[in-house]
Parts: sequence; C-alpha cells; structure tokens
Amino acid sequence: MEKLTLADKKILNLMEYNPRVTFRELAKACHLSKDTIKYRINRLEKDKIILGYTSFIDYKKLGHQSYKLYLKLNDSAEEKEALKAYLRKQKNVFSIFESVGGWNLAIATFAKTHQQFNDIENHILEKFGSIITSRRFCSMIDAEIFQKDFLNEKSQNKNIGDYLFWGEIENNKLDDIDKKLIKMMHENARISLVDLAEELTLSIDAIKNRVSKLRQKGIVNIYKTSINYQALGFDQYKLLIYPGVYSNETESKIINFLKTTSNCINVVRTIGPWKLEAEFFAKKSQEVEDIINQLNQEFKGNILDFELSVMRNEEMFACKDLLLE
Repeated sequence: MEKLTLADKKILNLMEYNPRVTFRELAKACHLSKDTIKYRINRLEKDKIILGYTSFIDYKKLGHQSYKLYLKLNDSAEEKEALKAYLRKQKNVFSIFESVGGWNLAIATFAKTHQQFNDIENHILEKFGSIITSRRFCSMIDAEIFQKDFLNEKSQNKNIGDYLFWGEIENNKLDDIDKKLIKMMHENARISLVDLAEELTLSIDAIKNRVSKLRQKGIVNIYKTSINYQALGFDQYKLLIYPGVYSNETESKIINFLKTTSNCINVVRTIGPWKLEAEFFAKKSQEVEDIINQLNQEFKGNILDFELSVMRNEEMFACKDLLLE
C-alpha cells in the first residue's frame, strides 16, 4: 500500500472530479508553490497512483441505450483473456470488469436498439458460448455518482459532489470537430485549450464554446482523474439489490440511504432481475457488510436479497468508435 502525504491526499481529492484544475489553483488550495504541485503530480503519475485523466461520454445523449451482461465462466485463464481481448476491440463495449462469485465477467455496452444488443450478445455467444455457463442481463436507467474524500479520515466520507449520468435518451448530433474534440478530451481530460485549439485549427474561444455546449447537452459533463485506490489499500465492491415489496418511493429512499452511507461511490437504477446496483470502496469487507445489515434493518420487506462481489481488473474504453456513427 502506497503512503501519501497530507498534500498528496488533498491534491488527489481536488483533482478526482476536476482534472482540469490548474497548477495555480492547486497551489493556492494546498499552500504550496506551482513547482511543488507539478512535482507531486508527476510523482503520483510515476507511482501509478494517478492512472490517467478522462471525460465520460454519455452515449444516451447520442441515441444509445445502455446494457450490462453478467457472465459466469467455466474457463481457463487463457480462454478468459481471449474473451477480454475480443471485447476490447468491440466498438460498443464501454467497460469490462471481473469478480469471483455469482459472476466472473461483466460487460457494459451501448446499443441503439434491442436488436443491436441482441446481435452483440449473439456474437459473444457464437465465439465464446462454450465457456459461458450462465448469463444475466440488465438495462441501465441512470447512474448517480457520489464524490467522497476517502483519503481524509476526518471527513467521514461525506458527499463532496453528486453527478447524474446516463439519464434520458436524446438524439443529439455531432459534427466531425465535436467528435475529434470529445476523443481528445476522453484520452486526456487535462489537455489545455491551447493544445486543443492548435490540433483542431480553431480559436480558443471557439473551443470554449464547443466544450460549453457539450456540457450543456450533457454529452460530456463529467471529468475524472483515475485514482488507483487498490494501491492505497481499498477494495471495490458491487452490491446487487433484489426487490421485495417495492415502489418508486421505496427506491428513492434506498438511494438516499446509500448516498449518505459511508463508502458508497455510485448507485445505478436498472431494469432486470435486480433493481439497483451500488458500488463501494472499503479497506475491510466488514465495512460493506455493516451497510448491508443497515439496509436489512431499514428496508425489511422492501429488499428480497443482496448479491455482493469484489470487483477486479476494471477496464474502461468509453466506446470512442461509436462517435464515428
């Protein structure tokens, strides 16, 4: 587990959902020089605590629906790697992640129609059906992301910011410049306006205007510094919540409970066998088990069952090639 200074922790906290924050702003907030800030960020990158800077692309704003496929595999490590290598090349795949338990590999995808998703699933089954022993499917309604200060023990993990993602489907259109701009900001959300303007042969004001419109439309309105929490001693957990006696009001109460619960980083509403997915960062499994016990007490009868998994080896691709459609 890597050791961080108080300044490192503050830098990571300020950058996690604002990777475009300037060295000057960080220096002022941390009471350090700009050169010191640059040095510390470079070291965090070199030590693989900061893994990169990205922007989330909301494909539901571009006419796509979001789906997840959870697979139970009976395979060798070599066969699993072959499946993952195949998925990395598929333009509709947003992310993949692994677990041990009720499922081994989850695939998040985007598709414009149910038939398109069916084709994606059938191609997977055609190539790898022999190693898939069971599969489960859900469609994502929306996701709410909660920013917490996990690195400051005195913060009690209170919410710093909330971000709603993957909401209503819209059919916004992008021109070629917008597509290039989004790709560049996805690959490096810290890229400067000067560099963007030079690469796209536009003025800085024109770039600012395009970025502002993309944010207003919700196509790109969340920027993220990828922090290696596992190297800092945290595990990532996924909790699937199966409904009992249920309603819109019950759902809202459960989400609000999770939102204010220590360690919860996001909640996804779904259509499928379970109604909610929640993810957590925790250093000990007991922390998440305590949350499940609290849910059982608060929502007895409303929740039929839980399924808890430890997530491993998450990879995010953001379906950049979908922009070409």
